[in-house]
Amino acid sequence: MLSFGLGIGSCRKEQCHDPQNPECENYDPCWGKLKPSANFLMTFHHPWGGPIDEKYLPEYCDTIIGAGATFVADYSNAVSYTWKIGTDTRSFTGRKINVDFSKYVEDPINNLQSNKQFYNPIEIILSVKLRKSECNPYGDTTLVKKKKLVFAVDNGLYGKYLGRVEGESSDRVIEIFGYTADFDRWVNDLLHRGRTAIVNLPNLLKKDTIRIIKHAIPYKLTTFKNFIWDSESDEMYEPWKFTDPPRYYILDGINFAHFYIDRQPDGRNFITLKYKSVDLNKNVKWFTFKGKEIL
Repeated sequence: MLSFGLGIGSCRKEQCHDPQNPECENYDPCWGKLKPSANFLMTFHHPWGGPIDEKYLPEYCDTIIGAGATFVADYSNAVSYTWKIGTDTRSFTGRKINVDFSKYVEDPINNLQSNKQFYNPIEIILSVKLRKSECNPYGDTTLVKKKKLVFAVDNGLYGKYLGRVEGESSDRVIEIFGYTADFDRWVNDLLHRGRTAIVNLPNLLKKDTIRIIKHAIPYKLTTFKNFIWDSESDEMYEPWKFTDPPRYYILDGINFAHFYIDRQPDGRNFITLKYKSVDLNKNVKWFTFKGKEIL
């Protein structure tokens, strides 16, 4: 009797618990698929610019520097996408749209009165109309998502920071600031903006000050959280040495710098600065500094 019972038990079909297997009782046809939603992402966009190299793509963020923004809906299988941009009376449609806010940021009335670094928030509303499917059995459903977009004058990069260079045993204070010397005013006019100086960081060539040109030819990206400067070359140039094609670099031994700015709840910036120093013999050394803004 015992052996007979064991034989029956061995023939019993095992229960299936795989949501990806249609033969299982807990099968979910939407498993691994993006569920229908009206969620969307926002990012920086140059209204006048061309495509950005993928390795320099801006982050998705609700705070943007500049005058343009890109909006992208998460869900890709909707019947239609309708966007309402602030008080703009125009109609915007499509899963991904680029919007020029130049007139908005040029009007001083739109500055946030409590903090002139920012502009008044703009309400962005996305309405997504869905089609009937396994993941949406109801059909003809419209989902709505609202977010606030804020434009900033800059990313607040300039200031003093207390922190440490990786590998060092003590903290140091660094200062990041912009300056224009009388000697090279005409060059700064050519480049639209002055230099950015970082004081009191290790450098193979100059021990106290690193100078790079913000918004010059080698700059790749400036957003609310990132500033990337990359000369794409290990060659060394003297300050303002003109070459063919022209390169207006002040390298001071630095040909790559990535600033990542993370605003803390107390309003201060936490900065991670990673940069590459190249000496005249093309020896390369990397540095990383992390520190918090001193107000």
